[in-house]
Amino acid sequence: MKRCFLPLIAASQAKESFFLVFGIVALGCFADTNVAGLETNSSRLDIAVRASDKTITNSSLGDKSKFQSAAAYYNRGAELLRNGDTRRAIIEFTRAIKDYPQFALAYSSRGAAKEQDGDVDGAITDLDHAIKIDPRSATAYINRGNAKTDKGDYGGAIADHSRAIEIDPRSPLAFYNRGVVKQKQRDLDGAFADFNEATELDQYYAPS
Repeated sequence: MKRCFLPLIAASQAKESFFLVFGIVALGCFADTNVAGLETNSSRLDIAVRASDKTITNSSLGDKSKFQSAAAYYNRGAELLRNGDTRRAIIEFTRAIKDYPQFALAYSSRGAAKEQDGDVDGAITDLDHAIKIDPRSATAYINRGNAKTDKGDYGGAIADHSRAIEIDPRSPLAFYNRGVVKQKQRDLDGAFADFNEATELDQYYAPS
């Protein structure tokens, strides 16, 4: 199953956010990726960690910068998750949430990390919270659909992926993952239709 987590984000217009933006420029965005299939790039990870560390240090000066430090923790967690280090990613996302409790992206990504680490119930709890904060987050629904698939709740998984498609009809990942669930249910015609739609939206999802 394709995994979904969110791209790196900018913190604010403040001067110290330059370091975070530098990290984004160096790293790019990693939406709709198969985390397990990516090569680890240690030099790129080092850039992310150094950039985030600098932002966190500069952002610890006052409450007005809490979101900046939360964004830095989030970005570092996103790159750790991309490189398969789920345990450390969870720690960084937790730090982001502590600094900014309404950070839906951090809850969603921590849920994805927990799901990949085998804590499916913890993942669903985080994703429920992400959706409560941001009911229009297609990614949170996709990630929760993945967790429900792991639990064997195929009906719930299809409902979540379908909701993601309603929110973002051009999400190939939502169609692909819904197709995976339909395949598990032996709805081969439905699975084929979803795989075909995913491929039309993005050739990355074409059969290899």
